[in-house]
Amino acid sequence: MNRNKVLNITFKVAIIMLIIYLCQPSGGYSQQKDLNTLINNLKDGDWHVRKEAARLLGEIKDPCTIGPLIIALKDKDSDVRWSAAAALVKIGTPAVEPLIGVLKEKDWHGREEAAWALGEIKDPRAVEPLVVALKGNDLYVRWASSDALAKIGEPAVKPLIGLLKHINSNVRWCATETLAKIGKPAVEPLIGALKGYSRYARRSSAWALGEIRDPRAIEALTDALNYRDTDVHYEVSSALEKIKVFCAAQPLIEALKDKDPDVRKRAVVELGKIKNFIVTKPLVSALKDEDPGVRAIAAETLGKLKSIDSFDSLVEALKDEDFTVREKAALALGELRNTRAVKALTSTLKDENPDVRDASAKALEKIKQSNLLLY
Repeated sequence: MNRNKVLNITFKVAIIMLIIYLCQPSGGYSQQKDLNTLINNLKDGDWHVRKEAARLLGEIKDPCTIGPLIIALKDKDSDVRWSAAAALVKIGTPAVEPLIGVLKEKDWHGREEAAWALGEIKDPRAVEPLVVALKGNDLYVRWASSDALAKIGEPAVKPLIGLLKHINSNVRWCATETLAKIGKPAVEPLIGALKGYSRYARRSSAWALGEIRDPRAIEALTDALNYRDTDVHYEVSSALEKIKVFCAAQPLIEALKDKDPDVRKRAVVELGKIKNFIVTKPLVSALKDEDPGVRAIAAETLGKLKSIDSFDSLVEALKDEDFTVREKAALALGELRNTRAVKALTSTLKDENPDVRDASAKALEKIKQSNLLLY
């Protein structure tokens, strides 16, 4: 991009910023005139200007701008579309019906963004059209609709339960994942589906109940072990195991909040003994504990679990102010044997502490020996 073009873009954005300032009551200018200028900028040939105009219209939150923002939602540039979607979210409830209209259109432009916006607004009126979109062929729209329905929550449960019997496996899976995201409000309806006659619904509901890990499902899942269907039996057994582990881990997870650092250390150690990836998230949280001893034990325990979900947090722990935490994090990354850790571990070879340098060298050697690196 040449210098003149950059200056031109900068000038246009500056003009828009001035307009939004003048839109304030003390500006003395006609607000309608300034709004019209911003709305016209949604048609500018430069996408930077269109994006900024949409953002600023969102700050104004005037329902009269919904129409132009809906049009901007179909812009050829994705940055402009997302800026328009964010603006419509700020306007809120008045934008729901127009957004539903976009979701129903055949043109894929804007449908993903519309689904996202509806999820952020969380209006129950969007449930039915989002469920329809969930059954569509566009993968991105389907994912966005799933996330939106999960955010809306309980009002979406009943229609999603109905999709567990859908003939299309992709639709069933999307509905199942969404119900799992909704969580506890979906438990009783899922238990009902587990007791139904549909093989698909039984299998899907068992999986979702395992993800939610609510003890209320134990009795129904135990009864479902009598089903002869192999796939259903597997999901039911897996769900029961997840809930069992969760129930065992829950008191220890609560103990991580105790005021006594020794209690928190013991909780980390005991969570490590469960040896299930379900404890990864609370252990990752323990890497941020105010006590360096807790952080160090958490890093060591994550290394023993070898959960890839802890990778990014362990890399971040290499920068911890406490050298023992950095040492344990380096050793844990060696246990993960992931080549993505090489760059970070190579940097810690220059750490001021010899134990950290030694741990980094050992970790790099383990990664090398795992044959994940090409030499």
